[in-house]
Amino acid sequence: MGGTVRIITEQPETTMFSGQGHVSISDTEHGSWNQLVEGVVNVPLVSNTLAIRASGFYQSDSGWFTKGVGPEAAPPASVFADVGSMRYYGGSSPFAISPWTDG
Repeated sequence: MGGTVRIITEQPETTMFSGQGHVSISDTEHGSWNQLVEGVVNVPLVSNTLAIRASGFYQSDSGWFTKGVGPEAAPPASVFADVGSMRYYGGSSPFAISPWTDG
């Protein structure tokens, strides 16, 4: 199967300031704490003409278990904690320019 994925993001608004944020915290059994922080802000730089909309996120997922490495009948020689942990981050900041206005 094939196809096209089309993602349409919200465009900057030149007439008003706005923003929002989100924070999430959770715990993984046999792991550690997980965090998610994300937010967006819309700032008109020149009323009805120029604006920027900036968004970003940071996510930290702890691993699922701790793994000991070494001989089977002996204490582990090394220990790897939070195996499978990952960190993600990103963002965008598009501009909008509307040099002509109606009226």
